[in-house]
Amino acid sequence: MSTAIVKQGVNWKRTGSRALRTVLVLVFLLVMITPVYIVVSNSFRETLAIKQMPPQLIFKPTFVHFQRLIQKDNFLRYFLNSTIIAGSVTVATIGLDQPTVDFEGNAVGLRAEAVRIQAR
Repeated sequence: MSTAIVKQGVNWKRTGSRALRTVLVLVFLLVMITPVYIVVSNSFRETLAIKQMPPQLIFKPTFVHFQRLIQKDNFLRYFLNSTIIAGSVTVATIGLDQPTVDFEGNAVGLRAEAVRIQAR
């Protein structure tokens, strides 16, 4: 038995394709993450620093906006109301979304009943 040694070269076309794809993904991520970074960092800046152009990359964080939000703007009440509404809608949607077919293949549930009524 002879063992053949196969010289493996670099597939430049494939490597270039991967590099281009990686660069495009990184550019896409940068474009998508930048607005989120701006919004989050602005929440920790002073009001005048938010309006400053160009914005400073290094700044002294402050929690003044959060203190005002919780103490003066009744935010917790509004947040509780939104949580109750979102929770109620989620529970109602899951509760009303019954299976339309049982294990034997028979049509069941509210959707199947609606189809039967429309078919009459």
